[in-house]
Amino acid sequence: MGYVKGQELIHQIAESNLMDKVMYGCSVAGLMVVGGMAATLVNVTTPLAYGESLILQTVLDGIMPKMIPLLLTGIMYWLVKKGVHPIVIVIACFIIGIILNYFGILVVA
Repeated sequence: MGYVKGQELIHQIAESNLMDKVMYGCSVAGLMVVGGMAATLVNVTTPLAYGESLILQTVLDGIMPKMIPLLLTGIMYWLVKKGVHPIVIVIACFIIGIILNYFGILVVA
């Protein structure tokens, strides 16, 4: 009975376009999870300041918190969409991160 009712349910879902709506909802939820992961797992800040009064990280956080991790995640996503191999992106992140950290431009916490 479960086999027959399962087949009927699958046919009803396919005919009513319900599966497309469910897949769209799942993709929106997945994008929200990826956005949350980028904000919590990527800890990159900048110690750059102009005197005591203008600290760049404070200004960026005032505009939008976690702007640098979002920008870095967006750049990596764009590179993957352009066809760059993910291993190349990871190696470039290591090299660029070490260089920017050495010169005091970015700090990985």
